Amino acid sequence: MSETKNLKLFKHEEPLETNNNKFDIDKALNQNWDKVDEYVEKVNTEISNIQEKIGDIDTILDIINGEVI
Repeated sequence: MSETKNLKLFKHEEPLETNNNKFDIDKALNQNWDKVDEYVEKVNTEISNIQEKIGDIDTILDIINGEVI
């Protein structure tokens, strides 16, 4: 068994044609998709946090520049 570097997704070590192990749908597909989905959720949360901070900075800059929102 091997894994991807960042998300630790399961990888078959040999091509499926030469691999004597049975294809494990749960491990090779379902668990990998769950990891990808969890990572996307974290990324989306971070993006939302950054967007909120940018909005706060824009508001502060508007106030400094004398603009009323």
